[in-house]
Amino acid sequence: MLNLKKTVISTVMISIISMSGVFAFGIGLQIDGDPYGGGYGPALTFKLDTVPLVFAANIDITEKDFSFGLTGDWWIFNNTIEKSYPVKWFVGYGFFIHSGTGRAESLIAGARLPIGVNAFFNDGFIEPYIQVAPSVGIAFEPSFHFPEWYLPVSLGIRFWFD
Repeated sequence: MLNLKKTVISTVMISIISMSGVFAFGIGLQIDGDPYGGGYGPALTFKLDTVPLVFAANIDITEKDFSFGLTGDWWIFNNTIEKSYPVKWFVGYGFFIHSGTGRAESLIAGARLPIGVNAFFNDGFIEPYIQVAPSVGIAFEPSFHFPEWYLPVSLGIRFWFD
């Protein structure tokens, strides 16, 4: 039985390692801010080159609060602005969900419209970007709130691995 477990684990690990060569994976950090009160802080961002879906996740832990947020954006396009420069622009649609505990329990979910500019340097290894994502959501706090408006701005960098 132990050999069967080792064989299955080894097979799964080899499959995962082999699959990573099939697509590129971008991972990085971004700083988020919302001038209208949605909060500020760092987030982990990740993306596959084969799917136009971009994720960002953040956790904010303070002495009295804990919050977790997740966004997922589906890029409709990511077009080059000028052929002689590596700068592109993108537009998409997506979702967000945010949950917090501490001074105020909260659960907020909604839709986003990410619009931004990105570029690729060093043979596509480095991707800096900036985006704004006007968002509207529903808050399920102790009481129900709709609409909840946000205007998050993100500045970040992803590193691409083949």
